[in-house]
Amino acid sequence: MTALTWTSLKRLALRKVAKACPEIAEPNFVTGLDPVVAIVALASVRLVIGQQDGSTEVRLDTRPVLPADEPVTQFLSQIVKVINDHVRISGQIAGIDFSDWLDRNGFPDIIVNLLSKGFDEGEVSAFADTVGTAVGMLTRRIEELGQAHRKAILARDLPQASCGAGSLPPNAVWLLAIETSGEPRRPEILKRRLQAFQLYDALPTMLRDLAITEIIDEGRPLAPAIMQRTGLSAPELKALRQSRTVDRAIGHSTDFERAIEELKAYSVPLHEWPGEGRPGQAYAWETSPWVKRQRSHLIRLDYLDEEGTSVQDAVNALRDDLLRPLASERLRVGGLKGGYRLTEFARDFRFDVRCCGAPDRRDFLAALHRAIIGARKPRAFRKAVDLWHRRAASLAALRHEGHADKPGWPALCAPWRSGCGRYEVVALISASDLVEEGNKLDHCVGGYYETCRKGDVHILSLREDGKRVATVEIRLGEDLANLTLHVGQFKAHRNSAPPPHLHDVLRDFLKALRTNVHPVNADRLARYRRHMRDTYDGSWRSDALPLDHARQAYPLYLPLLPRGAPATFDEWSEQSGLAETFDKALRLHVG
Repeated sequence: MTALTWTSLKRLALRKVAKACPEIAEPNFVTGLDPVVAIVALASVRLVIGQQDGSTEVRLDTRPVLPADEPVTQFLSQIVKVINDHVRISGQIAGIDFSDWLDRNGFPDIIVNLLSKGFDEGEVSAFADTVGTAVGMLTRRIEELGQAHRKAILARDLPQASCGAGSLPPNAVWLLAIETSGEPRRPEILKRRLQAFQLYDALPTMLRDLAITEIIDEGRPLAPAIMQRTGLSAPELKALRQSRTVDRAIGHSTDFERAIEELKAYSVPLHEWPGEGRPGQAYAWETSPWVKRQRSHLIRLDYLDEEGTSVQDAVNALRDDLLRPLASERLRVGGLKGGYRLTEFARDFRFDVRCCGAPDRRDFLAALHRAIIGARKPRAFRKAVDLWHRRAASLAALRHEGHADKPGWPALCAPWRSGCGRYEVVALISASDLVEEGNKLDHCVGGYYETCRKGDVHILSLREDGKRVATVEIRLGEDLANLTLHVGQFKAHRNSAPPPHLHDVLRDFLKALRTNVHPVNADRLARYRRHMRDTYDGSWRSDALPLDHARQAYPLYLPLLPRGAPATFDEWSEQSGLAETFDKALRLHVG
């Protein structure tokens, strides 16, 4: 059997494009047809790739070989580039724009010419589809070759990495040392980078830094450079060794630098680090709150509760009631004036790295820890938070509502009763409702007064045979014109998980709301929320509350503070060192 030549492939391609309108193949019937025929022929060329020893560059052969003077040969170098990009680019890989090339080589003119010669739209469309099919085949084939090349290179140079359909992650590209492709030193560099990564896969971003990469590639001591960059001690750096499995670390672009930064900022003892500060603790790191959660700003992340809401709510309330008034007073006493940085810090206590160093933030957080948490461990502090939510938060809600012009808020809906008559869902519409619900189920729903007062959250009591058995949180979407409902927490006695049959009841209730079988008070809620956004009378505000408010609120926070905390706010702020701490931190943010 005679092998196909490029000439014979073009002849076959001409037959394909002429199938819809045979006259197109006649000499001089349509001018400028050769580029179109060449693209269709190129789709039938067999593209064969191979790998070169010591190199990540692909070798591409065509069968048959294309003549050097053939215009479509310009695509061969582009095809090689796209295939190579599969192992040297992390991110979207740009393909070859065959359509643009056809447009520039007169394909639209051919379409117009055919229509002007009397061919109907169906014939012209079939002609265009033939060309489009060829372009699609080329595009898919190049992608397949790229994937095959990636698989081959990884199998040869980085078998620890998996080869998915997407682009390579940055860590894999770095480990392949693409920039040394074909160089005699590349095998040694591959070995050194993998060894460094296996030890410090918690810090891939740092390893990819040019200065650190140079140290690795040259075989110089790596640990001193990392310690200097991060401020870690030798035991701390050792604790980071093998803190992720290599295959998982390669596939993720994230690292543990933020977690390490926070562990250092909060002065967490090494034995309290994930895995108790021992190397090779991948599971402990992956499941650690220091890795899974965002920065809390004021307390250690491992002190937050599992859902990250109850403790954070309590600390946020303490910030607004006690810390912000104190900061505002220290600003006044110190006569400090500044711009945006000072104002922002006084509001939420986020340190600005442009004017403050890590030791400054560490000292500030240590003072907060002493004043708010003391020597308590996470479990003991969470118990104190539960006590505060059940007592102080509820008392504060009742105190506020007693002075409100119009207590309470509109109900989400009228009481709902299940078809069997055993279950009922009742909207809670006042602070006293919340307190009673919290007392009956022994949980902290009283602390939701503020958001309920705004109308953005609604708390519902689920009852079985007349007995309170679970509490439902419903959050309303931001758009007042188009009401959307989002289910938040669903808790039974002492924040336990409700039994499965109550989940079925909740689903039935929500279905009734969303299908309007049991209507929501949408118009009334929208009016109320709009009004509260304009004239909200709750305790939170953008400007700090006065110091007298902090003095009045302080006794309500004693259940939250360390045992033996002073009886008054002024004694607490002085004895804990918070007053002096704020003075120093505020001065850092002046200017």
